Amino acid sequence: MKGLYEQDPRANPDSNLLRRIDVITPDIVNMAGEPGQFGSGGMVTKIDAARIAVESGCDMVLASGVDDHPTKAVLDGGSLLPVGVVDIVGDFARGDAVSISDRSGQEIARGLSACTANEARRITGLRSRGLSAALGFNGPDELIHRDDLVLASAKLD
Repeated sequence: MKGLYEQDPRANPDSNLLRRIDVITPDIVNMAGEPGQFGSGGMVTKIDAARIAVESGCDMVLASGVDDHPTKAVLDGGSLLPVGVVDIVGDFARGDAVSISDRSGQEIARGLSACTANEARRITGLRSRGLSAALGFNGPDELIHRDDLVLASAKLD
């Protein structure tokens, strides 16, 4: 699943993916449905993690659960690339600290964003070769460069 949809996309293939959520309302929580049978909490856990991050003053990027690459890359010391990101929560400027969560909603790292939230939303899910066209200028290849990342303490064990 690429992110939070208005309805379960398995039951309604025409359901729209929500690319931006500014406020986590009861309606948003209800859209998350029940915990998934294959994951460790499904979208409910992700929404809860996003709520905690936002209420704590952090913005959040939700990485794809389709592919472990973004999470693995970050945990292995790599940069966070737009291709593996499925959602941007909140507003932030270049250089602001943001939280990075894995597919279960667990915070795995924090880092300094190389672009604004609006720019990040325009390049979410894109490969490097499509970034300049989407942004309208030659921007960074990564959302968060590895030199600007720190792993969350729970992942350092």
